[in-house]
Amino acid sequence: MRDFGRGAAGMGEAVPAPVRAFGTDAVRTEVFATDGGRVRWRRTFAAGSAVLRAVGAVPASVHLPHAAVQFVLPRWEGRTAEYPVRGTRLLLDSPEGRATVFRDLGRGLRSLHALPCDPALPRGPLGPARLAEWLRSGHGPGLSGLYRGQLRSALGKRRLSRLSQWCAALSEVNEDSVVLHGSVGMGTTVLAADHRPQLLTGEGLCLGDRWFDLGWLLGELMEVRLVLAGQGRPEVAADLGVSAWELVAGYGIPPDHRVGRVSALRMLSHGLDISSFAAHLVPQLRSHTRLLADVVDAEGTQVLP
Repeated sequence: MRDFGRGAAGMGEAVPAPVRAFGTDAVRTEVFATDGGRVRWRRTFAAGSAVLRAVGAVPASVHLPHAAVQFVLPRWEGRTAEYPVRGTRLLLDSPEGRATVFRDLGRGLRSLHALPCDPALPRGPLGPARLAEWLRSGHGPGLSGLYRGQLRSALGKRRLSRLSQWCAALSEVNEDSVVLHGSVGMGTTVLAADHRPQLLTGEGLCLGDRWFDLGWLLGELMEVRLVLAGQGRPEVAADLGVSAWELVAGYGIPPDHRVGRVSALRMLSHGLDISSFAAHLVPQLRSHTRLLADVVDAEGTQVLP
């Protein structure tokens, strides 16, 4: 993820400089402090983004829960979603209170998944749909076509076929489907001063498999853990493993095999993002692909250490 640094507003500027800014060519996030301790997170998407094509007003019949997590809806202006929140820290910015944060996230997602399914919501999360199309066609922005060819050589047809099948399964909506956040992750979870998680919500809200949200976030944690372990930092990796279990404990339902499969797709999605929008990080994809092969073979069982 490219960090655009911190800045201070110059004299005569109509708009203050962000206190924090980061992102890729796909989406840029800028954080602005406002009076009274309020903070605005502005997420600007690239023209043609799948998020922009899919996003719409949340149906009035969908009442987001008031739970351990605050679900924050945006105000849209063109390609930019603006979220009023309380805080500038992301999920892993501080280890303080982390166990409680992840347990609260699990509780919050369980509350969201308990909402009545509104047929006006999109069917199936964007992430797997995007992966399925790219795996099928090999076409995409940046170096993603080249990455697709490298994956075919490194992973082989059997593994790629399994990934495609897992994507297809997540596009199905049936009587067991729930209301999903659809884009829960480290970059969409903001911590308030009291450590209460605030989920930037609305970019991916949809109906789908209940294990998608949990697996998508656990997949991010798993990838970071595997990388840290490979860098000789097992203590930090172990701490994130504890966080993963706290998330599951907060959710309150033992996960099944679908969580591991979703976690593998989350890793693949990160690789696709890098090849599409962060060319300077492409050299990292060789080691990333080796890790992904192991995760696919194990169906993501590494997701909970």
